[in-house]
Amino acid sequence: MEKYLEQKKFSASPCLYISKLRLWNDNSLKFCDYYHEDEEVFHQLILLSNTFLVASDVYYFRRIRKNSIMTQVKNSKHALGIEAVLDSTSYAYGISKNSLEKNF
Repeated sequence: MEKYLEQKKFSASPCLYISKLRLWNDNSLKFCDYYHEDEEVFHQLILLSNTFLVASDVYYFRRIRKNSIMTQVKNSKHALGIEAVLDSTSYAYGISKNSLEKNF
């Protein structure tokens, strides 16, 4: 966790992390139907994991597309997505806080 926090940056882009299917199934994780849904899942994965590894190895490449959610002009759907991510992450952190304090 220290190395992760020392970076002072992270990306929740789905092409930048690999996780176990069991973690998704055991915690009923899924992508929701709004912008920035990958941010929500990323934070939940970190909070629900017993361990995780931050590596600089390249496993596959990301394709950047014109007019994708990340490259288009920001609009109200982006703001609503960020609001949902903040709500969900706050909730997940509240549930996981005791175990985080024990482990870190």
